Amino acid sequence: MPRRPWFPFNPSDYLADTRLLSLEAHGLYFLLLQHHWMMERLPSDLDTLAKLTGQDRRKFRRVFKEVCEFFDDANGYFVNKRMVAEIAKAKEKTAKAKDSAAARWKPDDANAMRSHDLDRCERNANQNQQPELNTTYVRTTTNLNFDEEQARSIAREVAVKLKPKEADARGREACWRAGYVVATGKVQSAAVDGALRAVAEEKPRNRFTFFYACLRERADLAPDDFRRLWNLAPKAPPPITRLPEHD
Repeated sequence: MPRRPWFPFNPSDYLADTRLLSLEAHGLYFLLLQHHWMMERLPSDLDTLAKLTGQDRRKFRRVFKEVCEFFDDANGYFVNKRMVAEIAKAKEKTAKAKDSAAARWKPDDANAMRSHDLDRCERNANQNQQPELNTTYVRTTTNLNFDEEQARSIAREVAVKLKPKEADARGREACWRAGYVVATGKVQSAAVDGALRAVAEEKPRNRFTFFYACLRERADLAPDDFRRLWNLAPKAPPPITRLPEHD
């Protein structure tokens, strides 16, 4: 049975078509529509339908006379035209989602990701001997060769894509920190571009948190090291040229 836990329902259309039905007929019709959605079609045998809906055969036949006009016979099955159309739309949407997922995780990309993960594991294993971030690195920015002008430029570019509101301190901070981590030379600008593309494709509810997670995933650093680097950004970042208003 297809996994479709809900179906679209338009009350105005339903009431326009069923205003003459009795209360019993309304209940039976809606129950049949639910079985139709789950089964994609209904058996045309009335006794079978009665069992399906849990009704006495005699009572079912009496009430079904009111709703039979909403169903057509199709190769020995009852179908409702509107429900058939909605099922087709649902299948098309599911197929597109599968194609999109397959395209995103095609074999070449999967192999590349596995290779990247292996490289990251190897780097992490070597950090016990030559840690990329030592205590001094974590506690100060003096060894980062921090380029403030470059950070401002990158932050403005990120702001154009993420579109934080002018008064959104969290959004401004995310833009600035993205510029900062790249300006230190520890994170490639390509990682920022990839994170921005992910935000544009996924359209998450909290785009700043999602952007941070994507950027951390793409950074050529261990997760903990990236988090420490992100938190090393100056607490009061220089003002960025007026950010674009959120749409």
